[in-house]
Amino acid sequence: MPILDEQGRSHERHRLRFRQLRGSYAIVRLAPDAPIPAWATKGEFTSISRSTDELSIVCPADNVPPDVHSPHRWICLKLEGPFPFEQTGVLLSFIAPLSGNGVPIFAVST
Repeated sequence: MPILDEQGRSHERHRLRFRQLRGSYAIVRLAPDAPIPAWATKGEFTSISRSTDELSIVCPADNVPPDVHSPHRWICLKLEGPFPFEQTGVLLSFIAPLSGNGVPIFAVST
């Protein structure tokens, strides 16, 4: 079933398999020059990325020390891949129904 993006372009809807990772997750923003903390590297899934604006960390919420600001808790849904780099519309077909129902999304790709 095709769906339309914000520009009205049609995208084929993909049948995707996914699973929810255990526990809740946190998204932490640190200074761009901050060292990577040891607590950020433990768990079933972590994502660490650095830009000129910030050091972004996604990790299990239980890893985050009490003195580190991270007020929101998230669930982590893992799409079962791999997906070819040339395949288009995968993420859109997964997040469109969530977004359409007011579910906030923070996407990470590895």
